[in-house]
Amino acid sequence: MRKTSFKKNLTIAIVILFLIPATGFFGFYSYRTFATTGEKAIAVMTPEELTVLEKVSQIDKNMNAEEVFRILGEPTEDLLVIAKWNGMGGSSLSQGRVYFRVRDGKVREFRLIKLGYFFYVINF
Repeated sequence: MRKTSFKKNLTIAIVILFLIPATGFFGFYSYRTFATTGEKAIAVMTPEELTVLEKVSQIDKNMNAEEVFRILGEPTEDLLVIAKWNGMGGSSLSQGRVYFRVRDGKVREFRLIKLGYFFYVINF
C-alpha cells in the first residue's frame, strides 16, 4: 500500500514540476506576443517580415481572394473566409492571415503574428 502511495505522490510531484515552468513559459511568450503591437511590432520585425508588409500594402479592400493570392502567393490553408500562410516572413514561429468578409468575399483584415515577438493587424 505504501509503494502505491509513494508512486502516486512522485507522479504528482513530477507533473507539478513540469507544469509550473511550462505555464510560466507560455504565459510569458503569450504576453510578449500580444503586448507588442503597432509601431512596436514594426520595430522588432526582420527584413523578411517588413517585405511581407510591403506586399500587403499593395492589397486593396475591394480585392477578392484570387487577387490577394496573386500578391502574397498561394496560402498554406484556404478556409472559407480565412487564408493562412504558415512561416510567413521566414520564421516557423510566424503566420500571416487574411480575413475576408462573408457577404462579398472582399478583404477585411490582415494579421501577421510571430509567437513570442509581435502581433500586427491591418484593417481594410
